[in-house]
Amino acid sequence: MLRMAADACSRPLLWVFIVAAFLWVVSAWSIYVWIPIIVSNLLNGSLLSDATSVGGGSRNSVQAALLSAIPYICAALSLVAVAWSADRHNEKTAHVAIPVILSGITLSCFGVVGRHSAVGAFVILTASLGLAFAGQSTLVARAAGITPPSQAGITLGILNASCTALGGFAGPVIVGAIIGALRSFEVVALVMGALLIAAGLIVLGVFVKEYPQFREERRARRAADGVACGGRRAADEEAGGGCAPRAGRAGGTLSGAATA
Repeated sequence: MLRMAADACSRPLLWVFIVAAFLWVVSAWSIYVWIPIIVSNLLNGSLLSDATSVGGGSRNSVQAALLSAIPYICAALSLVAVAWSADRHNEKTAHVAIPVILSGITLSCFGVVGRHSAVGAFVILTASLGLAFAGQSTLVARAAGITPPSQAGITLGILNASCTALGGFAGPVIVGAIIGALRSFEVVALVMGALLIAAGLIVLGVFVKEYPQFREERRARRAADGVACGGRRAADEEAGGGCAPRAGRAGGTLSGAATA
């Protein structure tokens, strides 16, 4: 086990994903934890100007609880949708990077929109959380593919120990400190948005570096599908159907199935 852990730690790509995942956890989990308070302050009209109302009032507690469920539901749906798309297109890296970058950009607009519309701020919050968590499971699958399948458990253990434990603790604490010092969630949104963008750009850099290999693998799969399709065409046409693509394709480097 120690040998497998040492082998996983010796792979630079794993540390690239650890850095990206840490930034993601610090920002995305912070928003995730603070959503009920943010929504409560939106209902009280005090989000951007009055830190004394952090936590909200009891008169809006029921509405805040109900509204807080909406971003979580959107996050769950987007996670499933992106995982399905990543599997369908046999590509994981860009499916992680793009939603995270868009989430950071969206969250950075929270303060500007919140000054004019509480509804708009809630929409921004919901969209940002949905995009931030859209690639969560895909990120885990991509990171697990850095090492051989027999070492996937060790790899994910290292990732979780480095990112989830530390980032999950540090993120909410950082948010609380900023709110306590600056009396506003607007700066928090800018900081966390910047961290999300940075995390997404790191993963996008991996995609850009590996894209030529991914393109060649995709061409090879299409060529293999064309050969198989030609061999089955007569039988398919006789049965009254077309030549369907083959199922169960093996993943390439960007899908996380090959080792780095």
